[in-house]
Amino acid sequence: MSGGFGAEETVITLDPAVLDVPLPQANEHTAALVLDQCRELLARRRARTGLAGQVRDVLVSRLVDPPDADEVARLLHVGSRTLRHRLAAEGTSYRALLAEVREHLAEELLITAGMPVEQIARRLGYAEVSSFSQAFRQWKGVGPREYRKRYPALSR
Repeated sequence: MSGGFGAEETVITLDPAVLDVPLPQANEHTAALVLDQCRELLARRRARTGLAGQVRDVLVSRLVDPPDADEVARLLHVGSRTLRHRLAAEGTSYRALLAEVREHLAEELLITAGMPVEQIARRLGYAEVSSFSQAFRQWKGVGPREYRKRYPALSR
């Protein structure tokens, strides 16, 4: 297939510096609204159902002192092995769900709650801020403070 004017392809090139220039009609309120909508869409897409959803609900309700997999199994009235096998069949695990819950809540708390990083770490069940920071870096590629700086319009 050929591009316009009989060429093999149609290409537009831009100086990369142009990508960092603010748009002349940029609107902070609209940007914040769009980011909220994106987060909501992602949350709906990531929503868990089945046993994984039940495990996630238990973890959210007890995140400061999260129960281990055996306790979650007891709370949901299934055996530990059954929990493990059914979560695997749903494409996840207890550890993955715990990390997922912590990641999503950490992101939300950093952007909207205005809480100190130390308080967020405690709320998410981390004994040490350094453990939380290390986990956050694995999730997002940057530390929690740097992540927060990327969203100043949304932070309180």
